[in-house]
This record gives sequence, structure tokens and C-alpha cells, in this order.
Amino acid sequence: MVLANGKGVSLFNLQELQRRESRMAGWVWRIPQGTSPPTGLAVRPDPASPGHFFLCPVSL
Repeated sequence: MVLANGKGVSLFNLQELQRRESRMAGWVWRIPQGTSPPTGLAVRPDPASPGHFFLCPVSL
């Protein structure tokens, strides 16, 4: 189970990750291009921040 603040887990494309690198702390995992999220999860773009995405449940 993933518990987040209602927005999902943050994902970044490579360009955005490199841009934010100095301000980020923690682990980074690379998800290979073309990988599909598990059933029940979806990747949604963050309309307020290009290059930032959320891994979210399809329904609550």
C-alpha cells in the first residue's frame, strides 16, 4: 500500500530530475521507458510542473 498526501508518488523525467537534483534528498529509482504501471495505478502529468508526474491509484 502506498500512502501519500492524496496526490500520489512523485515521478520526474530525466531533465527535471537533473534540474532539481541539488534540492532533492533520498533514493532515486529508474523506471525503464515503456514500463506499464501495475493494475490499479496510473501515471498522471502534473499540469503545474512540466517534467513532473504522479503515480496515482486509478480509483479511490
